Amino acid sequence: YPRKKSSYDIDVREFLVTDRNEVMRKMLREDIKSFVQATPGANWELFQSRSEGSFDHRAHLIAAFVAEKIAYKAAREDFWQFPDETLWVKEGDCEDRALLMASLLLASGVSGYNVRVALGKLRVSLKSGKRREHDHAWVMYKNEDGSWILLEPLQLHREAKGAFNPEWPSGLTQAEYIPYFVF
Repeated sequence: YPRKKSSYDIDVREFLVTDRNEVMRKMLREDIKSFVQATPGANWELFQSRSEGSFDHRAHLIAAFVAEKIAYKAAREDFWQFPDETLWVKEGDCEDRALLMASLLLASGVSGYNVRVALGKLRVSLKSGKRREHDHAWVMYKNEDGSWILLEPLQLHREAKGAFNPEWPSGLTQAEYIPYFVF
């Protein structure tokens, strides 16, 4: 392809960070620890351990942390933020929140073989019969039973909840995730 002056090559995997990233390690030691300790039914010792159920426990708590602590902000121009930036500004769109969620999973000790970020389309069917398609990003996590589950970066957030609430007047009746790229 002829190169455009306004583009440059980048490896999308650079948007994920691991346990070697001190910003993520500090977030886990301080903010997420406080969040886990304040969450009913959560257990910090289980979160840190490698015992049965600990990885699934971690995945669900990290998803809840991102949903509660990182505000959703729709992007006017879609520039991806690095996970450290998303933590700093405490807001981001679906890609920013998915990249942060995946990075926190990796930094917490979940194997890279069990975490994927998917970029693609979210096709929704509404009660009115209309279908809508949105560009979207989400996290896929291979749970301890060996099944891939979806961690939706917008599902739990109070500002994005309406899109996933079937009680909403023109509510969602069906959602189809169509991945184009997975890394």
